[in-house]
Parts: sequence; C-alpha cells; structure tokens
Amino acid sequence: MFTQKNHKHFKYYFSLSMLMLAVLITSCENEYETIHKYSRPYYLIKDYPIYLDPSNILTDIQVKPSVNPEEPFKIVSTDGYIFVGEMMKGIHVYEKTDTQHANPLCFIECKFMKAFDVINDHLYCNNFVDLLVIDVKNPMQAKILHREGGYFNRYYDYNMNMPTIYSSTKPDLTLYEIANKSVELSGVETDANPAPGFSEYDQLYGEIVVDAIPDTLTVDKPYAGFVEIGGMMHTFGYNSLALCDYGPKGFQSAQSVVTYPNNNTNTTLKLLYENEMLFILNDNCIYYYDYNNTQIQTIFYHYYLNSIIDASYMKSQKTFWFLSNNGIVGRLTTDDQYFYPASVNINGVNTITSVGDYLITLGSRLEIYSAPSLDVVKRYPDISGLCMLKEDNTLITVDKQGLFFYDISDLNDIKLIH
Repeated sequence: MFTQKNHKHFKYYFSLSMLMLAVLITSCENEYETIHKYSRPYYLIKDYPIYLDPSNILTDIQVKPSVNPEEPFKIVSTDGYIFVGEMMKGIHVYEKTDTQHANPLCFIECKFMKAFDVINDHLYCNNFVDLLVIDVKNPMQAKILHREGGYFNRYYDYNMNMPTIYSSTKPDLTLYEIANKSVELSGVETDANPAPGFSEYDQLYGEIVVDAIPDTLTVDKPYAGFVEIGGMMHTFGYNSLALCDYGPKGFQSAQSVVTYPNNNTNTTLKLLYENEMLFILNDNCIYYYDYNNTQIQTIFYHYYLNSIIDASYMKSQKTFWFLSNNGIVGRLTTDDQYFYPASVNINGVNTITSVGDYLITLGSRLEIYSAPSLDVVKRYPDISGLCMLKEDNTLITVDKQGLFFYDISDLNDIKLIH
C-alpha cells in the first residue's frame, strides 16, 4: 500500500535524482565547452626556398682527351672541325681530314651546357646562367674570350621567373632560387594547446643552400637553343629572341624584332633554322619566322602535335614536317591541311630532316619516306644515331660509338664512307 511515508521517500529520492541529473548535465556542458567550444582544427604551410650556389658550376672550361659521347644532341660542322654537343657535359671535337672523314681530337668540358653553335672560330654556349664565347680556332687550346654573366638568368618552373638572390648570410655570394621545401603543420588547437609556430623549422630551413642541382630536380631554362643566322647568334628568351656576336668591338647583344604572343605558356624545347625558316618549337605548339616576308606565323595546337621532338621544312613542297610522340605530321604553309598517316612507326626515332621530296628519320634505325604520302622508300636497320647533320650528299650521324659519315647521293643505296 502506497502510504504517506512512502510518498515522502519517493519525493526525496526523486528530488535527489533530479539534482544529480542537473549536476551531470552541467558537468557535460562544461566538458563540451572545454573540448569543443574553445578548440579548432588548424592547417599551416610554409615554403622555404632552396638556393643554388653556382660557384662549382660557373667554372672555366677544361680541354680534355677525347671520349665517346653518351647523350649527343647537336652536330655543328666548320671548315676544319666537327663539334658534337653533349647535354650537361660539354663539346666533343673532331678534326676533319677531308670533307667526309674526321678523327677524334679533344673534349671541351663545360658543365651545364645545354645549347651551342659556332660562328667562324667562335663557339657560343651556355654555362648555367652565363653565356660563353670560346675561341676554337685551335680547339686543343680553346679559351674563353668572353663570359656574359647572368645572360640566361631565367628559368621555367610552372612558367614562373626565378630571380637572382643575394644571400643574407653571405652578402658577397650570388645565389639562385631553384626550388622550395614545403613544411605542413596540422592538428587541433585549444586554449591550453595552441597551434605551434614555424620557429623550429625557421632554424632548420631558413636558408637552404646547395652547391649542385639535385638529380631529382629539373631546372630548365627558356633559352632553348643557339642558331647562327647571317653571321649573328640568335638565342631564345622569354617571348623573344636575342642577338649577340663577338667581334673587333668585343661582345655585343641586342633584342631581335622577332617576338611571339605574350600569352604563350608553353615550354620552349628547341630553336631551329632550316631553309630560311626559323622554328621555335614548344611542347605542343610551333612558331616559325619566314625571313623572306619577315613575319612570324603560328601553327596552333593540333591533337596530333603532342610532345614535339623535332621539325624540318621541305622547301620543294612548302611543307612543314614535325616529329612528335604520336608520329610524323605534315602541314602545308598555305592552309591547315595536315598529313598524319597512322602507319608510320616512330618508336625509337630521335630526329628528322628532308632531302628534296624525301624525309629521313634517324634513331634506332634510319628510314626514308616519300612526301607527302609518307610511303616507306627504304629502311636501314644497321644505321642508327642520336642526332644527324646533312651536308650536300653526306649525312653525318653520331651515337655512343662516335661519328659516322654516309653517302646519301642515292637514298636507295646509302653507304658508310670508310
């Protein structure tokens, strides 16, 4: 039976329970406020520049004994010598015994050399950010005539221009910003545990200076080539060409009248001059300058022009020919008609050039194509090379074994000149 006494006990315990519940709720609210109301996630990031000290790169050239090239990319021929450039190493020199024979002479070491050409007895090349003019009248006694410091002080890094840096700790040393190291901090901060700062990392990475470019870091320059035109050396810069020469008055340079659109955002790969046509090859777009009408033209993007490797201009047919990762592409100068037969196998092909109405491709093999049909005329599986140069009826090739001369007066019967 529910008596008055029981009722008092019930009211007491009920009141006590409600009090405890209120205390519990208040405690949870305080705990909630402590954990959530005054806490927030944080994500912090800071970039620390990596500087290059070029002291070990900007050195004088060294003339060394001949060695076989490993990565040749260009051949230049003069009256007495043949010069073969090797990326990031220097120039291999061969002495001609006649127009169809040459013997290894020496190796001109020039670190970070990516482009070169020769006018008379002057070899122009880059030594990291500096332009060098080298006297090669006697290559065995090659010497630097002029060093133009900072001539190539521009780099492509997502199309940003990397500046010259003057070190705060080494004021007499010029450094170059080549990359960044990112530090990321993340977590949850509270009033008791605020987000950490970067003071510890400022001490570690406040000024990172390296004396060599790491193998994992690609640092390209927009100056992608040297081309001799009319006794002047042309070098490609940011959206324009620069001219330079070294004569009785010393070194002189000027800006070329040739420019191309400022909205260009592609990486320039190569500078070529062939049959009075100057080519500026980008990764998937081409600009050319016709010295007959002094007007720059653009070959716009085309789905088949992917990762362009090389180009040639066939004067007899007024046709451009491009070697890309997708194959060989032809384009008339007068309209937008393209030729791109899918049957052409370009695996292992490094370079292309034209001879009359025919195309020659070279890589793991040499092949001859008729134009514009691109029918195979002849394949030479025993002839290979990494780059080539055509002089009259002679084709000069170079690979890791050295220099070779071929008679191409009959494209159906190309022979090695012994």
